[in-house]
Amino acid sequence: MPVFQVAFFKFKPDADPAIIKEWIEISKTMPDKVPCVRSLHAGRPIASHEHLAKGWDLAAMVELDSAESATEFHEHPEHVRPRELCHQVCDREQTVSIVFEV
Repeated sequence: MPVFQVAFFKFKPDADPAIIKEWIEISKTMPDKVPCVRSLHAGRPIASHEHLAKGWDLAAMVELDSAESATEFHEHPEHVRPRELCHQVCDREQTVSIVFEV
């Protein structure tokens, strides 16, 4: 049964836009590099709905093969670099992530 992970991120005040861009681009390659990742979408709030974001700077949604795949994804070597970039630009205390079955 597939599962989804939805995450919301707030950037540090001094977050480097180039690192943010690199992080998003690398993250979007995960379906090609990590077998259990069916899809991954990430992006900033669109201007017309930015007021609904309530201060969140980025959202990501990952579709995984199964509940067990959540651990596999987070421990996969290809996930190391995106995680490092995330830690450079995101306020970890202001990151929310939920994994749920459909």
